[in-house]
Amino acid sequence: MRYKALLIDVDGTAVISEVRNQKVLEELALQGGFEIRDEHWEYLVGSGDEYIWEKICELEPDFADTYPSAAEFEAACIRGYAAHINEIRANIPVRDTVRMFRENARDVGAVSNSVHEVVEDNLSHTGYDMDDFAIVLG
Repeated sequence: MRYKALLIDVDGTAVISEVRNQKVLEELALQGGFEIRDEHWEYLVGSGDEYIWEKICELEPDFADTYPSAAEFEAACIRGYAAHINEIRANIPVRDTVRMFRENARDVGAVSNSVHEVVEDNLSHTGYDMDDFAIVLG
């Protein structure tokens, strides 16, 4: 094996979680009086919770009445992602590749713009062995 290490993105690559993530974000946005529409996803998809909070607040300033800070919005997101954890699944070919790298004594790292806690929960829940990762950045 000529590769020395593998770095994988989590949401959308190692873990199929986009539908769950969008569902949670849409629910939270509605609670704050903002409806995320398809055109919003063009610039929100793949973004961190803080950026999403900022963008929603730009479009709907009253959103900050429900979620006064990005930190409070992010905390609500974390709770929502955990409540819907059974809606995600592993990307099996990626999980198999991680195992192959580890079996060949190669380092594997997981990277994400999600919160570290969410990244670890997503990987663990979908059957990844956390001991297989030399580093988890999130």
